[in-house]
Amino acid sequence: MSLKPRYRSWIGGTNRLLQANYLDSVTCQQLQSTTVYGMANDWEHLIRKTHIISQIFFTFRVYVQPILIWNYAIQMEFEFANRSVLAKPVEEWCAAQRSIAHHRASVCREIYEQRRPAVRQNKKNEQLSLFQASDTVYIELGVSIDITNQPLGMLGDPTNGQLSYIHAKLKDDLDSYILREVTEEAERQDVELPVVIATRLQAICPPGGHTFNPVPLLHNLHPKIVDSNNTNSNRTAETITGSAAPLVDWPIICHPCPNGQAPRTAYAFDGCHYCPRGFYLGSTGWPSSGGCLPCPKGFTTNHVGASSIEECNLDAGAVTRWALEYLVNLWYALQKIMVGTPGPDTQTRALGRDQQSSWAWLGKTHKAVWIFGGLYVLLVSTLIALAVYRLHLYAKLHRIFRKQYRLLLKATLIGQINLVSHIKQRAKQGAGSLNPEDDLELDASNSSDDD
Repeated sequence: MSLKPRYRSWIGGTNRLLQANYLDSVTCQQLQSTTVYGMANDWEHLIRKTHIISQIFFTFRVYVQPILIWNYAIQMEFEFANRSVLAKPVEEWCAAQRSIAHHRASVCREIYEQRRPAVRQNKKNEQLSLFQASDTVYIELGVSIDITNQPLGMLGDPTNGQLSYIHAKLKDDLDSYILREVTEEAERQDVELPVVIATRLQAICPPGGHTFNPVPLLHNLHPKIVDSNNTNSNRTAETITGSAAPLVDWPIICHPCPNGQAPRTAYAFDGCHYCPRGFYLGSTGWPSSGGCLPCPKGFTTNHVGASSIEECNLDAGAVTRWALEYLVNLWYALQKIMVGTPGPDTQTRALGRDQQSSWAWLGKTHKAVWIFGGLYVLLVSTLIALAVYRLHLYAKLHRIFRKQYRLLLKATLIGQINLVSHIKQRAKQGAGSLNPEDDLELDASNSSDDD
């Protein structure tokens, strides 16, 4: 059925590679009307009473199915007449599913065949091949399945096991057909049995989704000799007991990944993984082809699996982050004060008028007043800071001057004391150095002068 435009944004994305079904709720009612006679008012119109006899509701859901791929593989030594033994029965079975008389289309969307080498597992999560590692190659055949092509598959509920049983039944029918054809071909070509046919199931969900339950592992197919009643010994007609038995309990529905998780690549055989550091994914719609969303430039997350952009923090150290967050919050609070959002109005019965909060005048002040006021406060603060700094320098220089002055007085006093002591010592030394001969010569000179 056609997909309505309002669901195209979240079902299948722009490419719509997955099949989506949608139907509105339909209500069927059977009504019975009765005419009322004997009207009291002449201007009253004819009135009919309606009774609901039966009522039936049909409700259909919106869901997205994964792309289902059935894989079959057989070794190269069992290739008959230069062609794969698996291609012929698969093509015949897909053609038999189409019925024009019953308005039924084939469930097979595409059939591909390729030759692949058997490789060894190098990584823990690497997908293994269908056969163990060897020197030979094997033939792998894949069938892309669309169960909604048939009416039962389109109307089946994927949550209560109806669609799962239809899927398992179709897989079991194809397995039985392949076993029978391979056994008959082996008998005609005289090939020894048993022939091992490996099989597996692959499911691709849209970007941002995954299968809620893991894809079950399927057992290999082992063709056996057909008995006289032309029935296979490992096949029962009523129950599904073969390789497709685990598919009965496997729900065919894609679930969105939890918050903080997404597939690594879109449309791949991959589950949901935690978003790495620097990425997040929350309730952004499903499916999301972008996967995990990156944090803004310069931001990162502290852990993996972030679920919202609020977990993106500054890509810096703890101290720098705390300082920047404090400054941002301070600037935000200052802006709120400058804007001045008025408080809630209250009304009293006594006054009968509106009373505003005491902070309401902040919102009525013009922004230019706030700007000039801020500049004035900044200028006054700067001048006060300079005055305080100058006073501090004056007090410091005054203390240094007084200290140096006291030291100078002490040095002068000590110098004077030393000078007097030195003069006394020189006088004593000069008096002790005079002799008697010098006195006589001095007296003679004095007498001659008198004459």
